Amino acid sequence: MLSKDISLKTKNSFLNSLKNEFFFIFSHTFYTKKTVFVF
Repeated sequence: MLSKDISLKTKNSFLNSLKNEFFFIFSHTFYTKKTVFVF
């Protein structure tokens, strides 16, 4: 039970960091190419 909980937390933190990384890269790309992406 404990190991399952630990792996779940690790998975969640990994997904969180991945999501944050993706968001950071996306926003960075969006802001650097702001003139290209005109909505």
